[in-house]
Amino acid sequence: MFYMTAEELEAIVQRKVSRRTFVRLIGKNRDTSSPVEFCFWTDGGLFDAEVVDALTGSTVERTFVGGALTKVGRIPLITGVKVRTVDLEFSGVDATVDSMLRTYDLRGGRVQIHRGWFNPDTLTLISPARCRFVGFVDEAPVTNGREGEEAKVTVTCVSHTRELT
Repeated sequence: MFYMTAEELEAIVQRKVSRRTFVRLIGKNRDTSSPVEFCFWTDGGLFDAEVVDALTGSTVERTFVGGALTKVGRIPLITGVKVRTVDLEFSGVDATVDSMLRTYDLRGGRVQIHRGWFNPDTLTLISPARCRFVGFVDEAPVTNGREGEEAKVTVTCVSHTRELT
């Protein structure tokens, strides 16, 4: 079940809210194997947002890059031990995405997808964004688009329940 705070419910009822998705990917440096963090959100520009870390339960502030994350696939809300899959679509011409895929190794890296309710009047989150998906990057292929086509990159993520299989 997905829980909402009283503030979020009130804002939704008053129709003073829009939904934003925040994605955190952790890859590794190909040379040193040290972790590298990439944070994106489904809006434009840089945005400092508070999110509830799924692994620790604490509220942390992260800076998210906008404009690069173009689409987040449907996140199935199911119970049980079934492995879920979510596709993240990025702009293929964004410099941060290009660096993330070509310079660093994302395969097997951790991913957290958060949902936040954004007040467009005040340009703030109503409450810290909570996690909707925890898992790993399954595929992050680097492809070059054909001439005249829109450049986009799809990163496939699988849920953490894959560790049980």
